[in-house]
Amino acid sequence: MKNSKKNIISYVLAFILPIIIFAFSAIIIGIYPFGNMSVLCNDADSQFAAFYSYFRTVITGPNDFFYTFSKNLGGDFLSFCSYYLQNPFLLILVPFSTKNIPLGMFIMYTVQIGLMGLTASIFFKENPGKLIFSTSYALMGMVFAYFSLSIYFCSFILLPLIMLGIKKIINNFRDFYLYVVTLTLAIFCNYYLSYMICIFSALFFIYEITLANNYKIKENIKSILESFISFAVASIVSVIINLITIIPTIKALSGYKDAPSSLKMSINKCYPLKGLIRQFLPGAFRGNLGNDSLPYIYVGIIPVLFIAIYLFNKKISIKEKISSIIFLSFMLICTYINVLDVVWHGFNEPEGFAHRFAFLISFLILYIGSKGYVDEPFNKKPVFIGLLAICCLDLCLNTVISLKSSGLTEYSEFSGYVERVEPLIDEIKNRDNSLYRIEKDFDYSMNDAMLLNYKGLSHYSSCEDDSVRKYIAKMGLRAHERYAFYNQGATVFTDCFLGVKYFISRFDTNIKGYSDFAVNNNEDAYAFKNDMALPLAFVVNTDAKDVELSDKYLFDNQNKLIKCFDYSKDIYTPAKFTMNPVNLSVDGDTYTKIDENEDAYLEYEITMSGDNNLYLYLTAPEIQGARILINDFDSDNYFSDIRWNIKPLGAFKTGEDVNIKVLLTGDSLVVNDSFFYEENLNDIAKWHDTAMSLGTVNLVEIKSSHLTGDASIKKEGYIAFSIPYDDSWKCIVDGQIIKPEKILDGLLGIPISKGNHKFEIKYSPW
Repeated sequence: MKNSKKNIISYVLAFILPIIIFAFSAIIIGIYPFGNMSVLCNDADSQFAAFYSYFRTVITGPNDFFYTFSKNLGGDFLSFCSYYLQNPFLLILVPFSTKNIPLGMFIMYTVQIGLMGLTASIFFKENPGKLIFSTSYALMGMVFAYFSLSIYFCSFILLPLIMLGIKKIINNFRDFYLYVVTLTLAIFCNYYLSYMICIFSALFFIYEITLANNYKIKENIKSILESFISFAVASIVSVIINLITIIPTIKALSGYKDAPSSLKMSINKCYPLKGLIRQFLPGAFRGNLGNDSLPYIYVGIIPVLFIAIYLFNKKISIKEKISSIIFLSFMLICTYINVLDVVWHGFNEPEGFAHRFAFLISFLILYIGSKGYVDEPFNKKPVFIGLLAICCLDLCLNTVISLKSSGLTEYSEFSGYVERVEPLIDEIKNRDNSLYRIEKDFDYSMNDAMLLNYKGLSHYSSCEDDSVRKYIAKMGLRAHERYAFYNQGATVFTDCFLGVKYFISRFDTNIKGYSDFAVNNNEDAYAFKNDMALPLAFVVNTDAKDVELSDKYLFDNQNKLIKCFDYSKDIYTPAKFTMNPVNLSVDGDTYTKIDENEDAYLEYEITMSGDNNLYLYLTAPEIQGARILINDFDSDNYFSDIRWNIKPLGAFKTGEDVNIKVLLTGDSLVVNDSFFYEENLNDIAKWHDTAMSLGTVNLVEIKSSHLTGDASIKKEGYIAFSIPYDDSWKCIVDGQIIKPEKILDGLLGIPISKGNHKFEIKYSPW
C-alpha cells in the first residue's frame, strides 16, 4: 500500500511539475491569460486555430466528418481529420468561443505537456531519478521548436507507453496489450509521426531484446522468436485497425505529395556537423524551422551528463555501452544524411520543420541517460533535489527562449479580428439560409472560412488535391504550392460562377456593382451582396462535358464557361495596349535595370473601349519582385507567392486613358505574356438572365455531406455543382441512382432531362 501511494504521488508530480514550469514560462513571456501574447505562432496561427475552430462546428453544428465546404471549393474531410484533427484533446476546445480559441489551445497544450511527463514517468517507473527524466521529456526542445504543430503532441504522449509495451513483450511475449492499444492510438492520432514511431519501435525492439538476452542469441532463439512474432503481429494488428482512416488519407494525399528530389535521395549532408553540439544546450531553437535547421534534440544538460556517467560505469557491460552508442549514433546519422532523413519522412521532403523524428532521439538520449542514474550518491535526497532544481531551471530557460523565438501572436490581434468580422458573417447567415459562398478582400489567414465557419474559396493545408487548387487558378484566383487564395478577387464572372453571393471588403465601395447589404458594418469591414451569383447548383448545357480550361489563357477560360449557359457573346474582350520598357534593357522576355539609381518599370498605356472594368494578368516562369502602379497609384505587389492572379485594376469610362506600370523591386524581371481584358457589367447581367432561363435548382443542405434539392429544367443538360468532381459522391435523381460526371473541366455534374426533378447527393468517403 505504501509503495502504491508513493507511486501515485510520483505520477502526480510528474504531471504537475512540467505544467508548473510551462506556466511559469508563460507568465514570464506574458501568454494569455497572463498577458497579451497567445500560443499562436507559425502554423498554429495560419492553420490550426482555424482548423480547431471548425472542429467545434463538427461537434456542435451541421458540419460532419465526411465533407466540408470551408476549404477551397469543398472537399473530403475525413482525410483532413486524419491528418489534422484526430486528437481527443480537441474536445477541450468545444466550450470556447471562436475569439477565445487561443485560450483553449493554451489549456490544451498545458494538459498535453503534463501528460507527456506522466507517461514518461510510467516508462521510467523503476528509475530513482524518474522525475528528472520525465520532466526533461515533457519539456524537450522539440515540444517548443514545434510548438505550432500541436498535432504531434499526442505522439509525444504515447511514445513512452509504446516503448514500455515493447519491453513488456520482451519480458513476456503474451503481454502485448499495452503495445497494441498505444500504437493503435498513435496511428489514429497522427499517422505521419506514427510511421516514424513504427520504424523506431523495430529498432528499439532489436536493441532491447539483444540486451535482455545478454547477446546470447542462439541460446535463447525460442524466446526471441516468440517475442518477435508477438511484436510483429501486434504491430500489424494496430495498422489494420486504423485502415479505415489510413486508406482515405492515402487516397486524398495521392494527388498532392511530391516524390523526393534526386538531391534529397543522394548521400549529402543536411547540416554542418559541428553545429550538433549546440543542440544539446538550452536556447538551441531561435526560430529556424527551415529545411536547413538542425535537429532539435535538447532534453536538458543533466540527462546528457548522465550518458557520460553511464559510459564510465564499470558495472555496465562494454557490449551494452557499444549497443547504446551505435543506436544513438545511427539515429543522429539519420538526421545528417539526406537519403536517410527522407526515408524517415515517408520518402517525402518535409516542407520546413525538418527532422521531425528528432523527438525519438530525445527519448533515446533520456533512456540511455537514465541507465547512468543508478549509483547510490544520486539517490540521496539532497543530491536528487539539487539535480532536479538545476534541471528545472535549465528546462525553464530553454522554454522561455524557445517561445520568445517562435513569433507568438498577440492575443488581441486574433480576438480583435474575430470581433471585427464574425458579426458580419453571423448576420449574413441569419438573414440568408440558402447555400452560397462568402469571400473577402482581406484576411487573418487563408483559412478564414474554417475559422469563422462559412463556405469560401481560400484554404491552406497539406492535404488538398492539386487538381482543386489548379481549377481555382484557372478561374483567375491565386493558387500556389499548398494553398488556393481568393486574394483581392478576380472577375465578376468568377464570383458569380463560383457562387460568391456575399463579398466583405475593407473598403466601403466596390467596382463590381455589388449592392450594399444592410448589415451592421464595422468601420473597416463592409458587406456587399452579389445579386447575380449562381447558387451552388445550377443548369448548364451539354457542351459542359467537353470544356477544357487553360493554365495560361484565363480570360478565354471564362468565355468558354459562359458559352455553357447558351450565351454566345464573349464577356471578356482584350484591351488594346502599348508597352514601353523604361530604364530597362531587353533580352527576349528578360528586362534588366540599366541605372540602379532610377526607377525601372514596364509601362502599359491603355485606352478603354467602353464603360468597363479592367483586369490584368501577367505570366512569368517564377516568383519575382514587382509592384503594380495604376495611374501612379501603388496597388500592391505582383509575381509574389500570394499576389499573382487576375488583378482588378478598376472601373473606367469610355475613351479614358489608363497607365499601368510594373515596377521592378529587383535588378531584373521576366515577363512572358501580358493580358489586359475589359469586362462590361451589363453583359454580365445579360449572361445571368440567360443562365437562369435554362432552369432553376433549389438546393438544401441537410448536412455538409448530404444535399437535396429540386430542379425545373427547360432543356436537356446537366445539373452542375460548383463542387470538385469526386467519385465518392452518390447521386439519386427521381429515386434512380445516377452516375455523376466530371463537367466544366473539373466540377461535379448530373446528366438531366427536361422537366421537373427531385435529387439528392451524398458524400461517402472511399
